[in-house]
Amino acid sequence: MQHVYQSPAFFTGSAATPLRTVRRADCQLSTYAHLSLTTVLKKLGTQHQGLSFTEVLNRLMKQGLNRITVKKGSAPDLAAYAKLMSQQSCMVRRQNPVAGHEGSYQGKVSASLLVPGDMVLLGAGDWVPADVRIISQDNLVLERMVLQAWPDSCAMGDKVIAGTAQAVVVATGEHTLLSLLMQMPQQQRTAQEHHSLLTSWRHSLLRVLGSCAAMLVAGGLALHSAASHAETELSLYGTLDTGMSWTRISGQGHRTGLEEGGQTDSLWGLRGQEDLGGGTYANFRLEGGLNLLTGSAEEPDRLFNYQSWLGLSNEQWGELRFGRQYTVGQEFVSELEIAGWKDFGMGALMRASDNYQVSSAATWISPEWSGFQLGVTHSRDVGERDWEKNRKQVYSVAGRYENGPWQVATSYERLQRVSVDGDKARAPQALQVALSYDFGSVRLATAWSRQQNGFVGRNGEDAPASLESIGLDGLGPEEFVKGGRLDTWYLGAAVELGGGEVQMQWAFGKPNWTWEDTGSKARKMQVMSLGYVYPLSPRTSLYAFAAHGKHYDPENVVTAAEPHSNRVAVGLTHHF
Repeated sequence: MQHVYQSPAFFTGSAATPLRTVRRADCQLSTYAHLSLTTVLKKLGTQHQGLSFTEVLNRLMKQGLNRITVKKGSAPDLAAYAKLMSQQSCMVRRQNPVAGHEGSYQGKVSASLLVPGDMVLLGAGDWVPADVRIISQDNLVLERMVLQAWPDSCAMGDKVIAGTAQAVVVATGEHTLLSLLMQMPQQQRTAQEHHSLLTSWRHSLLRVLGSCAAMLVAGGLALHSAASHAETELSLYGTLDTGMSWTRISGQGHRTGLEEGGQTDSLWGLRGQEDLGGGTYANFRLEGGLNLLTGSAEEPDRLFNYQSWLGLSNEQWGELRFGRQYTVGQEFVSELEIAGWKDFGMGALMRASDNYQVSSAATWISPEWSGFQLGVTHSRDVGERDWEKNRKQVYSVAGRYENGPWQVATSYERLQRVSVDGDKARAPQALQVALSYDFGSVRLATAWSRQQNGFVGRNGEDAPASLESIGLDGLGPEEFVKGGRLDTWYLGAAVELGGGEVQMQWAFGKPNWTWEDTGSKARKMQVMSLGYVYPLSPRTSLYAFAAHGKHYDPENVVTAAEPHSNRVAVGLTHHF
């Protein structure tokens, strides 16, 4: 039985996260986590029996001791870990120092004398003395110091609860994840990153390394999973979000009470990975939404409504996924969102970036090529018609680029042509472009989208009855589906303040159709929000926000009523 007592990505979820994050390019632990073990050993210039004593001394001279400088203003919890690590010792495996004797030597040394390439041996009660990549393990159980989303990796400060492992050191001292987090201003530790090294706001993961079985009991349901391969991993993760809100929609009155998912959706999930050798992995993801206020599944007839897919990945050719999942367009572009306030985030008007999934889908995501990455998603049955007639296909093509503080993403999605009441058949589609830049204490984002002939994500107002009958509800009002267009502009900024982060967003939508019932032209829309997120710990945060929508309906997006909407909310989010 395997357990892990802490919280990926990742994601790749779409809501902004208040957790401590650093960019993948800045952290050696993330870099080595995405390489095959053979490549890791080659890059570090080491082998399974460890380094020679001469090589250890050379590397100590060049890179210095494995210690972290605790500076004034460092987060107290991280500073405590750094001081604790400076007092630890660990078991290492190094080449035999006796002349004429081959093989390796094992002994205990001060953790401060570790260098990249050292082989460390971990057992119950040990602190992980540096950032390491796991080579082999036996029923390893870890308590994580910080949230992570990388397979077979441990950060300095993690603690071994049970089991054993052999690992290779990939980063020491000021190059460790713990040091990188301490170097940031307190507020910057709340920056969002879908390619982040820590798991995203929606995808904080419980890491289980190695041969494992897991038992989860939730709401009376017990799930048991077992695996025997020496390089198998199972991850349990989740997010809980609730708060109080006041919401008013003109013409509909107002409501005050508990709010579910004010900042991000409540969910739970399982993720697994098996090393098949040669740098190839078998992967799966099962993820479902929760209603924390009632204890029920978000969709009672679908346990894993967010994701349920199985696939293969390889660092040479990328990743393949098959099943219910997010499209690559939604996944890539939503990463640049500043804040995911319920009904008032980037996806409020840019619906192709909102939280939606596609069933019976196949996805390919390429490896990263100097910061570039491409992806394609296709489903032949987006309406879940199975073998019935009128099945519709959807295509999504997307690309993203990351270089230091820069992030760029673009996508194009297209649904097969649909016709309303015998009118000309048209294809719902969406084109999106997004850009962000992180100055350190300030993070800016901007985006543009053009949505035509309905919402390709089927996440707007109920569509005409003729389309709902073939599983295409949510395309939006009939006027939109019959050749309408909605252009949207988005601006967002996050600013460090008082140990947390101020998050500001504004979106402008310009529809081009005329309402049939009134004969009036659809009016321009605006959605704006101002919020603050304060992290209480790496897993728990407080938030508050106020939002306003002009000619915007939070439930149906765009309607002939064109109401004004307002929401004020405070809440709490926890990741496990």
